[in-house]
Amino acid sequence: SFIRDKLGSAFRVVPTSAWLEGALRQSGLNNVTNHIMLGVNHEVYKPFVGMKDEHDQEITKERLKQSLNFPPDSFLILMCQMNQDVRKCFDLQFEAIQLFRNANPDVNVRVWCHCLPRAPDGWMLPELAREYGIDYQKGDITFADTYTIACKGLQGYNEDYMSKLMNASDCLLHGTSGDSPGMPVLEAMSCGTP
Repeated sequence: SFIRDKLGSAFRVVPTSAWLEGALRQSGLNNVTNHIMLGVNHEVYKPFVGMKDEHDQEITKERLKQSLNFPPDSFLILMCQMNQDVRKCFDLQFEAIQLFRNANPDVNVRVWCHCLPRAPDGWMLPELAREYGIDYQKGDITFADTYTIACKGLQGYNEDYMSKLMNASDCLLHGTSGDSPGMPVLEAMSCGTP
């Protein structure tokens, strides 16, 4: 009701999906326009959990994690951003993960870092993560393959793969010191991933 009241005073509310448009209209708002999808392919980036797969079995987060070689009982944090030391605060993000792990020692926290692990204008991420107790060699963090990102582009990690990864993740961690919200944020939201 708080959000609805705030949106009620706006000249126009532009929803970013058909579902959100329907929900806003159903809430009683009279200032809702037709949705504009902001470039996110909602046929690809959508919630999978609870749907049926090609074998008529229910898709669960646990099965998705297992298919990506993560323990099914893990809490999977996805980081999907460029490795740039000026704009991306990886040190603060790794510190946040360390604090979360320390506060929840019984949770099997895993991280998928979807960016170049080492970049000329960026961080040396495996070494930085290790400083915060997130060890690549122990399986705490997995980095996207450098060759696949740098050379193969979408042929390696295509939208279907990224949507599956976002659906398997328990949250997206996207810390920045100077970006627009970024497509990964919108894609994760479309998948229902906080």
